[in-house]
Amino acid sequence: QNLAENLIWSFLYEKNSSCFRQNITMGLLFSELTDASETFVKSDLSGDIESEISLKTARYIENSYAEAKLSDLALKCNLSAVALSKLIKKSTGETFKDLLQKKRLREAEKLIRNSDIPITEIIYSVGYENTNFFYRLFRENYGCSPKEYRRKNGCKNRCDPLLQSEK
Repeated sequence: QNLAENLIWSFLYEKNSSCFRQNITMGLLFSELTDASETFVKSDLSGDIESEISLKTARYIENSYAEAKLSDLALKCNLSAVALSKLIKKSTGETFKDLLQKKRLREAEKLIRNSDIPITEIIYSVGYENTNFFYRLFRENYGCSPKEYRRKNGCKNRCDPLLQSEK
């Protein structure tokens, strides 16, 4: 509750609040919500293999997206990659590859928007090895190149009160 109050307070009342501080608070808030949801899912759906696989998959992708592989997760779950793939698709409605790709794109988008790290470094850091594939995927999902996206949506543009008053 305190994290949510701090975040709301900084958005509404602190005109010079830093983007970094808001991002840290938001990250802490999501971390707390994730922990709470895992507890709820475990207690509410205990014994349900599909729910357990969904939770393990989500946690694995969240923590290891840059190097995540279906085969590694299958080993952790004591299942074959084929069996795990079918369970993931059945329980989430998406393939492991799609879930992983969405996470990598979200992480890349955050880094593009909130940092000055070169785009090529970002591509490799989130787990992509083929830059051309990443550029095509980014354009399909965000409607522009990563460079254009950074120019339009950079943190400075969103959080700088002087730039906001000019809009």
